[in-house]
Amino acid sequence: MYLRYTTHLFLYIVHAVATTVSCATQLKPSYPAPSLAPGYTAQLLARNLTKPRGLSFDSDGQLLVVQQGYGITSLTIGGIDCLNVSRKVDVVRNANLTHGITFSSDGKTLYASSAETVFSWPYNAVESSVKGTGKEVIAITTDSGGDHVTRTLLFAKRQKNTLIVSRGSDSNVDFSSLELQTGHCQIKSFNVGNTTSQNFNTTGKLLGWGLRNSVGIAEHPLTGGIYSVEMGMDYATRNGNDISQNNPGDELNYHGIIGKRNDLDQGLNHGYPYCHAAWDLKSIPNRGDLVVGNQFLVGDVNDTFVPNDTMNDAVCAKERIAPIITLPPHNAPIDLKFTADGTEAFISFHGSWDRNGSTGYKISKLDFKNGKPISRSDSKTALIDIMSNPDVVATLLVTIDRPNIVPFGVLAIIGSLGITRLAKLFEWTSDPKATDLPFFLGVILTLSIVVIIFRMPFRSPTLSRDSICPPFTTPTHILRSPEDDLTLWQFLTVSWMSPLIAIGSAKQLDDKDVWSLSFEFQHKALHETFRMLKGTVVKRLLIANGIDLAIVTAFAILETVSYMSTPILLQRTLLAMEGASRRQALTFALLSLIVRLISTQSSILNLWFGRRCYERSRGEMITMIYEKTLDRKIIVAPQEVVSKGTRRFNWFKKPDKEPASMGKILNLMRNDVYEVAQRFWDFETLLTTPLTLVLSVILVWKLIGWPCLIGVLTIFISQGLNALITKYLLKWERLRRKATDTKLQKITQFVEAIRHLRWYGWQDFWAKEIMDSRQKELNLLIVTKLVFTTITFINTFASGLFPVAAFYAYTVWAGLPLRIDIAFPALQLFTMLEGSLRGIPDLITTLLNAKIAVDRIEDFMSEPDKDQVSETSSIPTMLNASFAWPGTSQLVLKDITLEFPVGLTVIFGKVAAGKTALLQSLLGELDKIEGDAHIPNLIGYCAQTPWLQSMSIKDNILFSSPLEDIRYQQVLEACALTQDLASFQYGDLSNIGENGIGLSGGQKARVALARAVYSRASFLLLDDPLSALDHDTANTIVQKLFNGPLVKGRTVVLVTHRTQLCQPFAIQMVEIVNGRAYKVQADLTQIESSDLTNTVEEVQEADVPKFMEDEKREHGSVKATIYWQYIKAGKIKWWTLLIFVLILGRLVDVGETWFLKQWGESYKVATTTLPSPEENIRPWLLGFFCLAAGQSMMFFLAQCVMMIIVYSAGRQMFKNVIERVSHATFRFYDVTPVGRLMNRMTSDIATVDGNISGQFSHVATLLIQWLASIVIIASVTPLFLMFAIVITLSFGLIFNRFLPTSQSLRRLEMVSLSPLMSNFGALVEGLVTVRAFNVQSRFQDRVIEVTDAFQKMDHFYWSLQAWLMYRFEALSAISTFLITALALFTGVSPGLTAFLLKAASQFRPESGRILIDGMDISTVNTQALRNRVTFLAQDPVLFPGSMRENLDPLHEYTDDACETVLRRVCVSHDWNIKTQIEAGGKNLSQGQRQLVGLARAVLRRSSIVILDEATASIDMETALQIQQILREEMTESTVLTIAHRLEAVKDATYFIRLDKGRVIAQG
Repeated sequence: MYLRYTTHLFLYIVHAVATTVSCATQLKPSYPAPSLAPGYTAQLLARNLTKPRGLSFDSDGQLLVVQQGYGITSLTIGGIDCLNVSRKVDVVRNANLTHGITFSSDGKTLYASSAETVFSWPYNAVESSVKGTGKEVIAITTDSGGDHVTRTLLFAKRQKNTLIVSRGSDSNVDFSSLELQTGHCQIKSFNVGNTTSQNFNTTGKLLGWGLRNSVGIAEHPLTGGIYSVEMGMDYATRNGNDISQNNPGDELNYHGIIGKRNDLDQGLNHGYPYCHAAWDLKSIPNRGDLVVGNQFLVGDVNDTFVPNDTMNDAVCAKERIAPIITLPPHNAPIDLKFTADGTEAFISFHGSWDRNGSTGYKISKLDFKNGKPISRSDSKTALIDIMSNPDVVATLLVTIDRPNIVPFGVLAIIGSLGITRLAKLFEWTSDPKATDLPFFLGVILTLSIVVIIFRMPFRSPTLSRDSICPPFTTPTHILRSPEDDLTLWQFLTVSWMSPLIAIGSAKQLDDKDVWSLSFEFQHKALHETFRMLKGTVVKRLLIANGIDLAIVTAFAILETVSYMSTPILLQRTLLAMEGASRRQALTFALLSLIVRLISTQSSILNLWFGRRCYERSRGEMITMIYEKTLDRKIIVAPQEVVSKGTRRFNWFKKPDKEPASMGKILNLMRNDVYEVAQRFWDFETLLTTPLTLVLSVILVWKLIGWPCLIGVLTIFISQGLNALITKYLLKWERLRRKATDTKLQKITQFVEAIRHLRWYGWQDFWAKEIMDSRQKELNLLIVTKLVFTTITFINTFASGLFPVAAFYAYTVWAGLPLRIDIAFPALQLFTMLEGSLRGIPDLITTLLNAKIAVDRIEDFMSEPDKDQVSETSSIPTMLNASFAWPGTSQLVLKDITLEFPVGLTVIFGKVAAGKTALLQSLLGELDKIEGDAHIPNLIGYCAQTPWLQSMSIKDNILFSSPLEDIRYQQVLEACALTQDLASFQYGDLSNIGENGIGLSGGQKARVALARAVYSRASFLLLDDPLSALDHDTANTIVQKLFNGPLVKGRTVVLVTHRTQLCQPFAIQMVEIVNGRAYKVQADLTQIESSDLTNTVEEVQEADVPKFMEDEKREHGSVKATIYWQYIKAGKIKWWTLLIFVLILGRLVDVGETWFLKQWGESYKVATTTLPSPEENIRPWLLGFFCLAAGQSMMFFLAQCVMMIIVYSAGRQMFKNVIERVSHATFRFYDVTPVGRLMNRMTSDIATVDGNISGQFSHVATLLIQWLASIVIIASVTPLFLMFAIVITLSFGLIFNRFLPTSQSLRRLEMVSLSPLMSNFGALVEGLVTVRAFNVQSRFQDRVIEVTDAFQKMDHFYWSLQAWLMYRFEALSAISTFLITALALFTGVSPGLTAFLLKAASQFRPESGRILIDGMDISTVNTQALRNRVTFLAQDPVLFPGSMRENLDPLHEYTDDACETVLRRVCVSHDWNIKTQIEAGGKNLSQGQRQLVGLARAVLRRSSIVILDEATASIDMETALQIQQILREEMTESTVLTIAHRLEAVKDATYFIRLDKGRVIAQG
């Protein structure tokens, strides 16, 4: 057979942009329209222009076009959807003009260029006219008259009177560019404010040189960074080799910021003419370690450049600047433009030459973020084409070539042909003859073609492979998985995993040793695609993963058909053995081997595509839930009184849906998402389970006829019982999931509040509360497992009864003998049929569980989102506006009418008056009930409780904004951070730990304040940042910040109780009283602006230690002590009982198989114990029934024992974890992220509750089965024992190679899950801040990164499983064939052959002592000490529940005592002991939380009370009242007050003044 592939390629010549919009008035091109990306259109605007080059819009919207050899023409563009040129005016007639055109900032001066001169004209935009003939602004000396005459112009927007000019080379290789004084290949900026002409070569500021021909230049609209696009060199060679086809790349280069002092990105050499950017690495000889974008030495067509000591690849790499992004070679970029928001850059390309397979003109898009390209510098996929068209002769080229990727169609044809020829070969009975030679050659040719196709790649060789790790090379996290570039054979055999297995066998794997995910698994693209889909979650998942589901189903069907063929082939084999036809038996055994291998390959492909569907759907849901968390409203419950009876569970009324707590969100992400994604992995069972059922019935009918229906009847009866039980299972499952939500919520609060609980000595009580929740969860877990086990037992018993009933009908009613060739194939078919029937309720149960999970996710996704702010009013205003907290109807702000003009507005008032609520309303976090409000969409926000991230101080302040050195230093000085940073060893590079645990309360407040001030937001909301500061520091900030340049021209709204400090600088004072706003006269006296000039000494980042310790992983194999801990937790007696039951179960299973063998052979040879089945079948049926029933009972007992082990181990190990966390050192809490603790206490415990016990049981079962098989084989046919040992050793060697890498990947997966949970946890606390700064996308990108990191470990773990499965299954299939062959040549009976096949640290003083009443506290029990000391932190932690539970969670005091304290301390608030409080006190203001904390202290009346800024967030009047109460109530206590406000300590009997940890005054 000869195959020929024909490819048609159409190429055209085009000259302008065509349109894809149908408009009656549009110009019609005379050539094919360009190709356009979705969402883009193009229209032809003008024709008959003379070489149109530069384009620029004037201030009136006219488009000015430079026509080379003609001059400048103005085009007036009209229309909206259908554009047209309504007017065309010549502005300048000058045939020397070439390309450059730009306008001054005011639009009144036009600049244009010729090859020798930059001209300027006064310009009138209304008339589209200039005055004069043009004034020479810059003279450009030309030397050789080369054809690169472009002089690109750009007028800077961020620097006054600055014109940027680019000059290219005079030829392909311009050696004069090596000398700066020539001016060749340079970009410079010029001050054109003076009237004298300047010389390009000798004046101006050099921005960059070594730039062959940078035609396009642009200024980033947000950062002011200057970018250029450069055309690469033509006719490039390397060591005499022509590499010009795909090298060097065109370039996008960066040249710093105009006007920035000491900008290190300016004046740099970008390499030309010697050094150029690498693009296609494989075509570069002696490339060494080059990656895409690296500078390397290039020669011209004459190979002029010879490497030497002064110019070589190393010099190019170290002393020349590589491009920011390398562009495809020889595409000739000619212009560069940014969008207004700076997130996209558009590059136009002239089209290619100097290469085969030309590309035409096009416009491409490049994504930017924070002023930099999003793509890495070595990316080859950074550009997205939005318009393109071929650009060569319009000729049809026909190429005849062989396929260069796997031709699946050919493979299908050849494969079918091969199977046909093999089948004929098996049927061959005569001796080969000469005339049979063509047939045998055909077989060889067919196999050869198959081998060739198997060695062909999936990926086209014409596509780039630079970011893909080649198969069988050392893995690295820098490159993508080899899965993106495999041959068919490598893919099918999973051999591409070998390098990772080799590394894993040699050492513990680290993240850097594991490839990045292949492109189709990366979540950035998956999320962007998924979020655009509409409909329910399930509908979106089906649309996104439909192709995978179809592929998985197809392979599953193939696997099922192969699986169902096994008993048929077994029957044929046994029949052939009985007929003494060794050749025929061997033929069927060989066919069985082929079918097994096909089934194995189908299962591997099914696993890969199923895992792809599972991983992608899981990642899509995780990123979807995180995005929803970013967008949803923060619903806060009101402070309502709830009676005890109203929270009881009502069995007859569906409870109202409550907003998801943090515990539920984590449960959704960790468990419900898994439950839904798992169903996508198992999707094919929806089809294969009923298909297997139908095929099994057909085959068993063909084997034994109608008696099979009697067995089917038993299954249907059992399924009816199971259907009833399943309803109860679902009810208990819903209760169990709700109990898990509650447990997770309590664990979350426990972990976040552990320090405060330890200070009060409440950790044991709280741990008991968690254990109670855990106990409830475990009880429900056991109930659900018991119900499910009952269902499984009924299935198992019915499965055992199935063959008994069928064989009874077959032998008694039909009167037929049960021969060996009937019994064992029938038994296999019964097992398949039973498995299908048993799988149906399992399938229904799992689908219903998934339905529960989907409903929970849908409920979460249907929660209301925060209203999007679309208005950007220059002055935020409120007019008769009333607001309520989301989820409540009670107004918290009433009839507010305010304007917030530029300047400082001070908000003040008593505790809970509504100050924070006012800021929250400006943030859009409250529901507007009445009136109008115009608020900005970008706000610099400083929360009352600072939210910081676990990173350096510098990174917290920048918040991913570009670093502006001068501004940054000013912010540090204005926020009084300069001296603090000087005291840190690593300055602003010091890591501050989770939520700023490494900083004091005042330092955290100032870092959060600095973050808000450093932002470019014109509207700042500062919620009481001065409360945690001493008077001097607060005064410094007020003087330098609110009277300095950083807030000039900005609207600042400040909530504070320190009104006297701020009043002189405020233009507006607003008092909030009971939710209403009242303006108060402000003192507008101004003080001279402060000078912010101090700087912080820079520290190198390399040696800065991490505050948080990296999560530790075990190395090597899992230690026996780890297994032993789990075994002990499950109780040794129960494990012993389990092993005993499993052994009994195996004995019963072997006995059943042996019994069938004896039964089948008894028709020929009578036994001594039972009568011949021909005479009396009933004893045989009764024996078989007893064995089947015993097997079912053993299974039920094993499952019951496993439930006891799960309960014991789960309870004990969780208790151990809680106790250790409860009594860990405070240092442990400092260096261990909350996400890591949550991961250990949720994911790992879920593993203990889930499949770990089942895995132990499974391993024990397999070990028992193996030992039993060895014993049977050794006792029946000793010859088989040697073969069994060889097979066992082979399995052992393969598994030993698999295990180390498997363990490393599993550990890496669990470690990488912690950052994912931390991202969810941190977001809840900082959500308002994130939304205020409008950086949701940044956090979404971060969670996508950690999802990639987590999922890649899981992906390669299961790829490793596929590697193992392929080898195990193939070895098993081969061993089965060899056993059969061995049986044929040793004379073993068919019955025995069938039988063999069936069997086969805390804070402590470093020096000195702390004495209380003369007793050293280091000698006192810590818990007893904390029970007698009350420590009240600045940020008190509150728990969800009643006020009573927050004041006295241990119930040590009476209700009357708690009520008395509330009336005493919180007299102005309508609270009682039943008032409900949200988690963390989110429905209370910061001041109210401090009042609750003070009430705790008064209630306890400890001998020692420590108040750490306990009244910092309380207004002065209330604070004075509190001080009086403390003096009256704490007469028998020693009260230590830490405070910055003198009023808080004015009546103290003793004082201590501290500075830098030392006592500097006391008395």
